[in-house]
Amino acid sequence: MHSRSSALAMAAMLAAGPGPAMSDQVKKQDLVGAWRYETSYIEFPDGHRESQFGEHPQGLFIILPNGWYSHVIMRDDLPRYSSGVMQKATNEEAQAVAAGELAHFGTWTLDEREGTFTAHVLWSDFPNFNGLDQRRTILELTKDRLRYVNELTIAGEGARVHATLSRLWKPD
Repeated sequence: MHSRSSALAMAAMLAAGPGPAMSDQVKKQDLVGAWRYETSYIEFPDGHRESQFGEHPQGLFIILPNGWYSHVIMRDDLPRYSSGVMQKATNEEAQAVAAGELAHFGTWTLDEREGTFTAHVLWSDFPNFNGLDQRRTILELTKDRLRYVNELTIAGEGARVHATLSRLWKPD
């Protein structure tokens, strides 16, 4: 019976996928800081992937020790507005910008044992996110790198965002 329980426990850990080292818990002080996006892609339920923010996304995820965060990501090829005035964008310019960027801010919490952190979105430029929680599963967290999966996305049910970020700043 003991070997069967051990086998089931091992299978459950393997099915969970690669997370922070199995023996390590994620610590708040390791997550806090300023992070810059390196990659971000959406994986759809059928397995295909799309890079909504392009091959070289530009953005920051700032995670403060007081429980607040700020997040912005965008394509590096957003169109300039021909008028030079934000409120006078053409429909095509406005659509391209709206589809190629995402910003939100709010508070965050960490579940150290589960290896997840949750962004509690207060306000977003995608209003459907206002008031929602985005739980991110941490796949890797080192002093210089953060990789996570987010299952609440702007791409619809069942889609998952995979993101890799590099650290810009960590408080003393």
